[in-house]
Order: sequence, then C-alpha cells, then structure tokens
Amino acid sequence: LKGICERPELYKTLEPALLPITKQILGKDGDFIEYLEYALDIVTFLTYFPDDISNELWEVFPMIYIAFDHWAFDYLNLMVPPLENFIGKAPQVFITKQTIVEGKTVSYVDLIFNMVQKTTVEER
Repeated sequence: LKGICERPELYKTLEPALLPITKQILGKDGDFIEYLEYALDIVTFLTYFPDDISNELWEVFPMIYIAFDHWAFDYLNLMVPPLENFIGKAPQVFITKQTIVEGKTVSYVDLIFNMVQKTTVEER
C-alpha cells in the first residue's frame, strides 16, 4: 500500500477488496490476532490517503474499539494512527456517529473517551 501513496485515488478502488478481510480480523474475538497489525496498517492507509472516508470504512471504527476493549489492549499503539486519521479527516462525521456496543447506543466520541479512561485507570 505504501507503493501507491502518490496516487491516493487508487485506495478507493482497493477498499472493497481490503475491507472484508480487515473486518474479519477485527471482528473475531482475537482469532486472527497475529494479523491485527496488518489490518490496522490497512485501515491507516485507507483513512490517511483518500480525500474522504466511506461509510463502510467508518464501520471499522467501533470494531477497533471492541477489539481494544476485549482482546487487543496491548495493540493500542497501532490503533492510534487509524483512529487519529478518522477524527482528523472527518471531525464533523466523527462527532455525530453512533454505534451499538453491548446493547447500548454509544457515540464515537465516547468510545475514544472510554479507551483513554481504560488506559489510564486499568492495569492489564
């Protein structure tokens, strides 16, 4: 993916092929943890180089949170770049997005606050 960073329009053409496998890695309860770094790298590229972030790609945001919360706490340093890209690329979308986590509607802003709280309060 680094090889096409000079042509950001190509990322949009790759996104439909890359998102399903990325979602599978993030969506399982750590079953594919050995591939988590690669999945987060893909999301970082897909959120950094294109001009906008698709709705399908926004679906990955809460998946990153759930992975962090349940089985990938130690990978926080790799989660920060894509999360930062989501927030920086589309702040208006970020502050309005919501998702359902464990049966409750939660804003994406609250997901970030929960991650910060968990890293400063809990010892894992």
